[in-house]
Amino acid sequence: MKNGSLILAVVFPTLVIAIIAARAADSRRVLQLPTSKNLTLPVPGYIARTNGFPATIAVSPDKHYAALLNQGYGTQESGGHQSIAILDLSNNQLHDFPDDRLGNNARQSYFIGLAFSSDGKHLYASMGSITDPTGKKPTSTGNGIALYKFAAGQVTPERFIKIPPQRIAEGKEVAFGLRTTPAGTAPPYPAGFAVLPGAKNQMERRASSPITSTGDRLLIANNLSDNVVLLDVNSGKILKSFDLSRSRYIPSAYPYTVIANKAGTAAWVSLWNSTAVAELSLETDKVVRWIDSATSNTSVGPSSHATAMLLNEKENSLYIAMANAGFIAVVDLKTGVTYVRYSSGGDDPGSVFQSIAISPDNKYLYAASASLDAIAVFEIKDFLRPPTMARTSDSPALGFIPTEWYPSALA
Repeated sequence: MKNGSLILAVVFPTLVIAIIAARAADSRRVLQLPTSKNLTLPVPGYIARTNGFPATIAVSPDKHYAALLNQGYGTQESGGHQSIAILDLSNNQLHDFPDDRLGNNARQSYFIGLAFSSDGKHLYASMGSITDPTGKKPTSTGNGIALYKFAAGQVTPERFIKIPPQRIAEGKEVAFGLRTTPAGTAPPYPAGFAVLPGAKNQMERRASSPITSTGDRLLIANNLSDNVVLLDVNSGKILKSFDLSRSRYIPSAYPYTVIANKAGTAAWVSLWNSTAVAELSLETDKVVRWIDSATSNTSVGPSSHATAMLLNEKENSLYIAMANAGFIAVVDLKTGVTYVRYSSGGDDPGSVFQSIAISPDNKYLYAASASLDAIAVFEIKDFLRPPTMARTSDSPALGFIPTEWYPSALA
């Protein structure tokens, strides 16, 4: 393939795997991976050591930097702290920025939300807390969004925007283990979010404010309160709220990631504990549709775990990674019907696609397959759309790019 694309992937580091791999190497330096694939050494491309469990990659608006959200237990180099790492794409230099608030005994943690501000001068990261959800104890932040200054590849903490316990609808109940907030509320535990630029004159109005103005709004999936909120970055106020609960108990949907169209009029939320994606209208402030892209054979069967999402260039198709079903569903947004599925081949749901990306020329779809230890590569074709055809046959992968172990993020 000669598509001129740059793929960034992060994998779960481990010394044990490195030792096993080294012993397994033959004279040709070919490693036999447990997924039946072979890895030739030295591995092509650039490999750098990261902090523990990099879960998300965000690329800066100017395409000069990639930020990695490291939300694991930390490494010795980071002092056991979670961190944000910055990869300079001009020279492949990786610099890590541990957060003092996220050490071994911290009551809060990064989750999966990470994004640059629309002007590229800030980074946003989601932090969640169950043990101290309102941040009352010393060194606690509670639930919310950490805002960092970003300049010349350097990350500096600026402030923290708290998200309070979320009011639940009458007749709903919070799961027993999560009753750590006042009655009638649930801890939000922010997950993924989408950055929406604010009004053009907002920065001018706030120019004299001691708080650095970004003019952005964040549409945030609250994983443990089954809702999505629209947060104004400057004021810290919640402007809108969307209830995504469809069960008596909260949480049951577990909102996971959010994407929005370029106009900022519509958004989609993947629901981890469901086969569905919720479509939101940011003009009417309503949930306008539930898009189901997979079904379970039994009412008590596991869900398909809708995770990462992408819009195509024309914004008329929605790509949804189904981590527990082994395929990426492509939904026609006019009809809401899944008209093609990209899969690793066969009916085996063991691929665990949890991150996806489209090449700049819109010719290839890449999917991080955690259980296959590889990046699956698919060719994007012009398939017939409903109502002409409800769904085409599955489109198999062109091939796989080995990544050693557990690719967890992709850009």
